[in-house]
Amino acid sequence: TRDVEFVKGGKDKKVTEANLREYVDAYAGYKVVDSVKDQMMAFRRGVSDVLGPEALSLFAEDEAELLVAGVHDIDVKEWRQFARYSGASRGHDLSPASELSEWFWEILESLDQDQRALLLKFATGSARVPPNGFAHLPGLNCECMFTLMCVGGEDDERLPSASTCFNHLKVPDYSSKEIFEDRLHVVFHYGAEGFSFN
Repeated sequence: TRDVEFVKGGKDKKVTEANLREYVDAYAGYKVVDSVKDQMMAFRRGVSDVLGPEALSLFAEDEAELLVAGVHDIDVKEWRQFARYSGASRGHDLSPASELSEWFWEILESLDQDQRALLLKFATGSARVPPNGFAHLPGLNCECMFTLMCVGGEDDERLPSASTCFNHLKVPDYSSKEIFEDRLHVVFHYGAEGFSFN
């Protein structure tokens, strides 16, 4: 660990009711600006080297955020449009028309944006959609479409798992939509920070 003074002589100052606002402002400034200054300068140099020195001035703040971080609002129809399917459910190849697939999309439609983001992060490693949409989800060494995979037969006790390098969400052949929804809720509440959650 290292000590950081948010203000000159800060290590010798006690935070009191009277200077609390000054401390909060200094801490926020450190977290948002100073602690990432080197990374931001490297980013600016990289953009300048590739696109020219005036490139960043062409973008409004929200446009630059979109390019760097991707899209926050997750459109389930677009996600579904660019999804792939793998494995077998109820003895047939998993397809967009399979009951398990339909349950997945119905459940996804019922989630709020934050929950969708957690599920997307669990399956792909990123809580945001690339600026150019689901058709261009990055994978390990290339673009990889999101794939819903039915694996391991019917097993209502197993939780979904993921291969984030390939954007694969692996689910057992759940016996009901309610069980599927419950297992997905466990995943995005407790498993969105790891590579998989078995």
